[in-house]
Order: sequence, then C-alpha cells, then structure tokens
Amino acid sequence: MNNKNEDKRTDSVQQIYTPPKSFKTVSNELSALFSVFIDARIRQVFRFASVGASGVLLVLFLTWIFTEYIRLFYLLSAALAMEISVFWAFALNTKITFRYKFKKSDNLFPALGKYQLVALGGIIINLALLFAFTTFLNIFYIISELMAIIVAFGFRYLMSLRFVWRNQVAS
Repeated sequence: MNNKNEDKRTDSVQQIYTPPKSFKTVSNELSALFSVFIDARIRQVFRFASVGASGVLLVLFLTWIFTEYIRLFYLLSAALAMEISVFWAFALNTKITFRYKFKKSDNLFPALGKYQLVALGGIIINLALLFAFTTFLNIFYIISELMAIIVAFGFRYLMSLRFVWRNQVAS
C-alpha cells in the first residue's frame, strides 16, 4: 500500500517558478486586481480626479502668489496652499465624489479630521517630491509641484476611500 502512494507522488510534476517568473505572476495578479477595482469605481475615480484638478489649480495659483508676491519660501508657500485646498477638496469630495450626507452635524468634524490626516500624508509625500524635483533635478518649482501632485494622487484617493468615506459604495 505504501508503494502505491509513493508511485503517485513520483508521477506528479512539480513546477518551480524562478524569481523573474514569480515577479511577473505577482505583477500580473496585482495589475488584474487594480483593473477590477478601477472598473468598479471608474466614475468615482473620475469625480475624485476632477475635484483634484480644481484643487491643483488652486494649489498652483496660491503657491505662485505666496512665493512671488508674499515672498515666502516655495516649500512654505506650497504647504500653505495645500492646507487651504484641503478644505476645498473635503467639501467637494463629500458632495460630488462620494455623495455623502452627514446624518448628524456632529459627524462632520470627525470626518474632516480624518480627511485632514489623509491630506497630511499626501502633503508630506508632495513636499518631499517637490523638494527633490526642485533641488536635485533643478526643475522649476511650479512644474515640480504639478509632478508631485500627480504622484500623490493615488495615495490620496485610496486613503480617502479607506479611512474617510469607507462605508460608502461606488455610485
């Protein structure tokens, strides 16, 4: 009886994946998951991006005003502009992107606090990239800011969805 079991095991083919093939397999799976997520939420992502685009214009304009006319250091200008845009984006994302209605006005400030924490993470990523692009790559600060905003977009969307409006379904 034991010999039959051994025979079955030796007849089976075992496949070992090399590191490049393992990486490709994992990469393909993550790409498929990302595609399914985006397909399910494409309208919501588009609305979030539209709100973000209006925020980008606000941030770029305020950063330029604070730097060129008020003569603040460009990183401080960008940080102030982003902080102002947090309130703008929170209001628009609540209404337009996630179509959320607060059942109690008491829920507004905790949600704003969560959004502020998410925005703070985005601001840290944004400022680090702004500094790196401007200082090390010698890119004009307004172009650097635009590039940094684009990179931080994904972080902001996923964290907003997960922590601020997590109980909402895609609409």
